[in-house]
Amino acid sequence: MEDYSFKREYTLKAHSPLIHFQYDNSGATLRATEVKPKLDRYIIYKKGRDNIPESWKRDNNDKKDKTDSDNKSEKAKSFSLKYQLRIVIPEGTKVEKVYLGIKDENGNKLPKEEQIYDIYYGNMGADASQYKKGILADAKLIVTCFEKDLLGYIDKIIGDFFIVTNFGTMQSKGFGSFTVKEKDSSQQHICEVLKDRYTCNKGHCYMFKPEAGKTFKQIKAIYSLMKSGLNFTDGTEQGTEEDADSSTKIPYKRSILFDYMHDLPNNIGNEKAWMKQKDISPKIGRQKEQKDKNSKYVRALFGIGERIEYKRYLTNPYDKVVVTISHVDDSKDGSEKIERLNSPILFKVIDDIVYFVGCELNEKIYGKRFLFSSEFKHDDTLTVPKKEDLPSDFMNDFMHYAYQKLKVCKNKPKFGIKDIDIKEV
Repeated sequence: MEDYSFKREYTLKAHSPLIHFQYDNSGATLRATEVKPKLDRYIIYKKGRDNIPESWKRDNNDKKDKTDSDNKSEKAKSFSLKYQLRIVIPEGTKVEKVYLGIKDENGNKLPKEEQIYDIYYGNMGADASQYKKGILADAKLIVTCFEKDLLGYIDKIIGDFFIVTNFGTMQSKGFGSFTVKEKDSSQQHICEVLKDRYTCNKGHCYMFKPEAGKTFKQIKAIYSLMKSGLNFTDGTEQGTEEDADSSTKIPYKRSILFDYMHDLPNNIGNEKAWMKQKDISPKIGRQKEQKDKNSKYVRALFGIGERIEYKRYLTNPYDKVVVTISHVDDSKDGSEKIERLNSPILFKVIDDIVYFVGCELNEKIYGKRFLFSSEFKHDDTLTVPKKEDLPSDFMNDFMHYAYQKLKVCKNKPKFGIKDIDIKEV
């Protein structure tokens, strides 16, 4: 008779597509190689690094579980834990392959009502054979561990781990969301776990019930309103950003982040106005002579983009200027190079509710310098705000500010969140 004393099995309920590079493979599902290091870090976070028993730790040189960085200094600081994961699709489970972006498998643009996952921009190229797809299927998680106390601790926190963690590509925007069916996933518990993990119980969790079939469109709208603003026309209408709150024919709604930074005592300007002042991007669609005296690359706080596109002329919205953005590593050995940082706002889709929360910023981003380049006129550099430029509890402060603004935005039909009741918990 098989001994199950060192095993635990859990049913993972899939709430949103997992963007998977092997979506066509039989049995493709959530990869244990992605889950294991994340679960290790969560256990260490919850238990406390200094409280992890030596018997739980795997030798860093064990090649069977190479979840740590190949960098020796990183290995000295980190460790993996002594358990194994296996994730399978149970026989008879319905597996749904989901088209992402705005095109079908032949590269043809989908009708608007079928662009359910238009938040994903990865499938924009001409070669439809290279498009990624999403997998939506429940799975079985099998944990094998011969350390009884460690196995018991995993059983205690496994439900919370999946609540606070998404997987795969674009995980911060709600893709790759699973929960453990056997564990508590009530709304109250979900909010408590998210607040504990990401705000140290100092901030709030926010939640809303999206319209049917518009979950990711409304995640996209909320995130865009917070970070970058929204365009609502093809660029041919006249108007300024100030019109967005008053005109029925709205050309543009500037971002909540823009308003927040200007409302700070040190009145921080953003990179968009700065690029126009520096003739890096064209001056159209708003007041051309706006001068920000304290400009910073503020959008980098919410994730680094490689490029921004601007319409060159109002009369031809398809003629665009592309501005590329790259980090200028001022260290002598290139050790501080930044190529990508995740967004500090996490969206978690569970059943018919979307939860979102502001996470702690990555310390690496503060004060970093970036080069903005375009063929329009010339290039220049701009720095990200320093930590001391911002309130001490910046993300919690910003999220509460954004919540107040979003409550107003829901009454504006073109903002994409009409009639959505966002709650602060």
